Amino acid sequence: MTLAHWLLRTAQAHPDLPAVALGPREARRYGDLARNAAALAGWLRRSGARKVQPVAIISENRVEVLETLFGCWWAGFAVAPIAPDLAPEDLTRALAYAEAETCFVSPKAAGAVMAAAPEAVSHIIEYEGLGYLRALKAEPIDTPLAGSNRDTAWLAFSDLEPGDDPRAAMLSHEALMSLALSLLAEVDPVRPRDAQIHATPWHGPGGFMLLPTLARGGVAVMPETGAFDPAEVYDNAAKWRRASTILSETHLRLLLASGADMDGADFRTVALTGVGASRRLIERGLERFGPRLARIYGQCAFPLGVTRLNCHDVSSRGEAFWEERVASVGRPFLTTEISIRPEDEHRNVEPGEQGWIHVRGQHGMRGYWRDRRSKVSNGAPAWRRTGMRGAVDQHGYLRVHGAPEHMLPGRNGALTAPESLEATLLDRGDAADAGATTRPKFDAFGRPDGEEIVTFVVENTASPPRQPDLIGGAALPIAAQYAVEDLPRSSNGRLRRATLKRWAAERLAEERAVMARSDDNRDGRA
Repeated sequence: MTLAHWLLRTAQAHPDLPAVALGPREARRYGDLARNAAALAGWLRRSGARKVQPVAIISENRVEVLETLFGCWWAGFAVAPIAPDLAPEDLTRALAYAEAETCFVSPKAAGAVMAAAPEAVSHIIEYEGLGYLRALKAEPIDTPLAGSNRDTAWLAFSDLEPGDDPRAAMLSHEALMSLALSLLAEVDPVRPRDAQIHATPWHGPGGFMLLPTLARGGVAVMPETGAFDPAEVYDNAAKWRRASTILSETHLRLLLASGADMDGADFRTVALTGVGASRRLIERGLERFGPRLARIYGQCAFPLGVTRLNCHDVSSRGEAFWEERVASVGRPFLTTEISIRPEDEHRNVEPGEQGWIHVRGQHGMRGYWRDRRSKVSNGAPAWRRTGMRGAVDQHGYLRVHGAPEHMLPGRNGALTAPESLEATLLDRGDAADAGATTRPKFDAFGRPDGEEIVTFVVENTASPPRQPDLIGGAALPIAAQYAVEDLPRSSNGRLRRATLKRWAAERLAEERAVMARSDDNRDGRA
């Protein structure tokens, strides 16, 4: 059984239920979605595309994406979702890495894809174009082709920095089914006709939330703008009712800051991803949405599937240890295990002690695509080291301290996750967005002497900016703060920390050059 069989079952039982909407309008019923997927499957099988190669999909949020996803699975192909806003050279690298021969693209992305596609891409099918319309009229494959649920279904690309070599985790049908069932059981119980509003890009966490929605006969609501717009999110929730959505911390802050009229009771669940949400952000979310806020933590290798705080966990402020609970990213899903280990990785550390986060579970990846060093698992789930450090408290709640290369230096050798400082900056109210990083520090003789913290802020015009030396408090001295118009974030809201660090180094070089010219001028006058 594959994910395509889930669509077939729902379409057979409830062909007239709405499956996909474009804003307030119904766009596909389940019968329509299944018929289009079957036709696309027929076209793929007759196009000469090889099953061993994934099919790339490069598009903003659109109705056609869903029928393409299921059409590929119906025909036995894996999909390779690629962000449509990549720079041309990154797009070329992603397509070459995926080894895709067939690529479905939105009209908005078509020009960039055609210019950047490697020669191996033999079919570029543009949504709304004649090629796509012909594919929808192809002879259908009535029943999804038999395949193993351990076959790769989705290549989940890591959200990397521009210029980085691409990397994608291979997620099987079995893993995605396990994830969907876990989300249904522990985060967001979907009923027929319930809506999932796709406020954030489908090729990230939002795409995985499609699966429990369509498994239960819900309706996936794509924005008419194809992008994140707070007013549109609220309008769609008011139209479809009992709606859920998934947001990064950045998107939640934008939603809360919006002056758009809304009723939090229109939502069923608002799922928050990420590790840096402060207690103040959680409290503001509860003020707006009531007991409908949840948290999910995952990584590329375990999308949305590591830990969770359900709506009760987040909203029950009267319970003991609530503050500690919402400062964490939650407890493991029932199908997931967490182990915190020291450098030698041969034992678990004590509760509260920091170490490397290891994860094992049914909805983990099989391995990395095209990586011979990556162990591909077709049997029992294996432990995987995530590259992040964290700690589990005595109640089983995980706190993520981040990747060592991004940690901030404090006094007495202490290290702090940048997310905690950024949350402090944002909670003060004079920054609309914030990023913290490090740059080289020099002593009085101009010699390298460790690192120091610098921050970048998008100023909130409603509040005057504060002095840098007041930002971090005694534990985190801030060397400099810079005002910028925007921070380098991906379309999924993730802060590009390597880019931020490069900015800091460039600012430092400029300042040192100015100081050097000033010294030269002073020497000349002397």
